[in-house]
Amino acid sequence: MSALDNLTFALSGSFEGYTKKDVEALIANNGGAVKSTVTKAVTHLITTTEDWLKKTSKVNTATTNGIPIVTIAWLEDSIKKGKKQAEGKYDPSKPAKASSSKAAATAAAAKATTSKAAAAKAVVPKLTRAPSARAAAAAAAAAASQSSQTAAPAPQTATITGKKRGRKAANVDDDEEEEEEEEEVKPAKGKGKAKAKAADTKAKVKAPAAKKRKAKKEESEDEEMDEEEEEEEEEEEEDKAPVVSAEEAEERERQKGYKAPVDEMCGLRFSGYQVYEDSDNVKYDASLNQTNIGNNNNKFYVLQLINRGNNYAVWTRWGRVGEHGQNKLMPNLGLAGALKEFNKKFKDKTGVVWDERLKADRPGKYTYLEKDYAPPDEEVKKAKKEDDTVIESKLPLQTQVVANLIFNKDFIQQSMADLNYDAKKLPLGRLNKNTIARGYAQLKAIGEALNAGTSNRTVFEQLTNSYYSTIPHSFGRDRPTIINSDRLLKAEIDLVQSLGDMAIAEKIMKDVEYAEDDEGNRIHPLDKQFASLGLLETTPLEEDTKEFEFLRDYFHKTHGQTHSHIRAKVVHIFRIERKDERETYAKESYDDYKSDNRRLLWHGSRATNFAGILSQGLRIAPPEAPVNGYMFGKGVYLADISTKSAGYCVPGISGHMGLMLLCEAQLGDPMYELTNADYYAAENSKKAGCMSTFGKGKTAPKAWMDAGEVHEDLKGVQMPNPEHLTGDSNVKGAYLQYNEYICYSTAQIKLRYLFYVDFH
Repeated sequence: MSALDNLTFALSGSFEGYTKKDVEALIANNGGAVKSTVTKAVTHLITTTEDWLKKTSKVNTATTNGIPIVTIAWLEDSIKKGKKQAEGKYDPSKPAKASSSKAAATAAAAKATTSKAAAAKAVVPKLTRAPSARAAAAAAAAAASQSSQTAAPAPQTATITGKKRGRKAANVDDDEEEEEEEEEVKPAKGKGKAKAKAADTKAKVKAPAAKKRKAKKEESEDEEMDEEEEEEEEEEEEDKAPVVSAEEAEERERQKGYKAPVDEMCGLRFSGYQVYEDSDNVKYDASLNQTNIGNNNNKFYVLQLINRGNNYAVWTRWGRVGEHGQNKLMPNLGLAGALKEFNKKFKDKTGVVWDERLKADRPGKYTYLEKDYAPPDEEVKKAKKEDDTVIESKLPLQTQVVANLIFNKDFIQQSMADLNYDAKKLPLGRLNKNTIARGYAQLKAIGEALNAGTSNRTVFEQLTNSYYSTIPHSFGRDRPTIINSDRLLKAEIDLVQSLGDMAIAEKIMKDVEYAEDDEGNRIHPLDKQFASLGLLETTPLEEDTKEFEFLRDYFHKTHGQTHSHIRAKVVHIFRIERKDERETYAKESYDDYKSDNRRLLWHGSRATNFAGILSQGLRIAPPEAPVNGYMFGKGVYLADISTKSAGYCVPGISGHMGLMLLCEAQLGDPMYELTNADYYAAENSKKAGCMSTFGKGKTAPKAWMDAGEVHEDLKGVQMPNPEHLTGDSNVKGAYLQYNEYICYSTAQIKLRYLFYVDFH
């Protein structure tokens, strides 16, 4: 019989040395149960003297209903002695006694503290709370203005990268992990400066280890004070359930059945060990990332609590992004010991406790990367039947070619490498929507700094650090690039947007590794993958038809004069229709709009983005994304010159083959006409009573025609007449070389044709 059998607990407050998950685990492992609120089923409320004095809602409810209120010491002693203890002497309203094992340990540690350390602790000023990401730009600017008064902290140099540690280094409290490869800052110019810096670094290496430990301890104590203060402020809110969307709730439920994989470099994964999960299906798997451009740091930290039955261990691995790094295993720990070690490591690295891991984005600390989990490969293998039957695809040959381009793992890997994204650190299959949203938000902060005319390098360096820590990038041994221009910012916006699309392709490929139809019959994986796009129509056009010829000519005869570097040839054309697109278009009455102005226009993107585009449609950057880099605001950009859109296909990373779209767009009449960039054109066009923006270029089609001649379903839609060449638009003051059309609602657009293009 367990000490806590038939007992149900509620918790209020923060307990020294424990997270709430730790306490819940102790209770569950000893026969008890935990409720998030004080209900009639609760037999005990565990709290602290501080919370009892505050008279929190849980304390008041327990008092009103006569439920015993005890301290954490009651729980410890009940477990230690194997039976429930009398509640009276554990009353939180009375002064705490050092009777518990934890209190005794704390007292022993206190006796061992030297008077010098005690004196140092007495004069440590309280650290201010780390600034939020929203205020990062302002905080960085303020810090920069005082940089001459405050010296930057020297990086720790007691590393073990590529070398064996000496006995002294090994004894430095797990500074393992002073461990983390701190990169030498490379001087830009001048041997004299390099020598001075080398001498300075050498002097710092000789700093006494005791001084380092002292500073580390003081920082830890201040962080604990910060943590306690934050928890006290949030206590009043803890009874309120977080607002979770139905979609997110469904995803959380689905994730419960998935296991977190043991780190690939941990040998125990072959010995039956798995990542520990608590009673709430929380996986003790932490992937951390930190970028510090000033120190040329771009590093990762893996932290996992793993177990096989009652054998628990803590695994850590750290190093520079893109490399295997160093590792350490702490084996043979009980659950309580492993939890304590895991929580200590996590707080040391991030500055926050494990329960608040989503808030781990403090400057100078590691950022926690939120991940999704997928079914383990074993489940896929179990599903496969033992037959080597070759299944042929039933898709038309032209469609197979397109599907192979969209669902190509090698091209996805090349695309991520081209964008400097580190897929090893955060694989696409585990990329979380919240991570993408945070990436957008951090880019928005950079955009706001650019708009404010900030020229201070420190501001952009700190904001870029935060972004790279959330969206891992691999720069090899090169210094990470500071994002300090609209051009660099737009490239990162494109990356974050592409990650979402590529994640869709990755998920579809993972889901259909073993493909069956609704009746359980084997089918070719490619057929299943293409069907997953949900297209209502994908009709390959015959080359000898008028429809194919008109559309091919539209592509080739609107080749921009300044695009001589683009060599492209249409190979296949498909008439397509997305699910619900026609209905959405009709619902807005765009087919017979009173100010009708429908046009058939081009859109280009990386081939690896088309799983997302075809399954979910063209999308507009979310509110958390910056407006910078979007010449006419956030919207869907279309063109009447084929090579204007072809420039976004980046065929070099997809075997020099690419995909392009012809879209029917309701632009409305009049359009909001501009000859120069306007980041706020979306808002300004709406104020002017327009539904789209027309960026007028120097070169334009000379004549337009009714696309009903191409296909009867396009009657009333205008397209450039391919029998007439493009030429000078005669638009005064035109900044753009070619026309651009921007829609600010995806409902304005129907995907009409998909082009498979050879860019050799």
